[in-house]
Amino acid sequence: MNPAVLFAMFAVIAVYWVVSEIALRRSGVHSWRRRPIVFISISADGPSFRGGALIGSTNATPPFAKLSFDRDGAAIGIWPFDRATILRSNVVEIKRIRVLGSTGIRFVGRSGEYDSVVFWTSDAATVLWELRAWGWPVPE
Repeated sequence: MNPAVLFAMFAVIAVYWVVSEIALRRSGVHSWRRRPIVFISISADGPSFRGGALIGSTNATPPFAKLSFDRDGAAIGIWPFDRATILRSNVVEIKRIRVLGSTGIRFVGRSGEYDSVVFWTSDAATVLWELRAWGWPVPE
């Protein structure tokens, strides 16, 4: 392949990555932070949703991630790579974010421990409604 074409392809990918990283940081997401390491059990009775996720530096597109939650905690897993668990008691707010046309749900922790975790979904309204119904701090 022509070296100029390879360079142009690399430049486009690099620019896209930089622009998306800037947009994520403006939304309060810091993908360079380590993911939270907490081990909790999520009730099988709680809802779960398929989508994409950003956990630390691992970013997955739908349908390779799953969000499950109950009243005490949530788990976001990227099969088969990574998993983040979120304690309800550490979450002060849940925000909807938009980054380059994608809609995500961000869990805001007391000390920033969930700043590297985003669940990407095409149906944010339903996910946020379910989180609110289960007692999570979702603003109106």
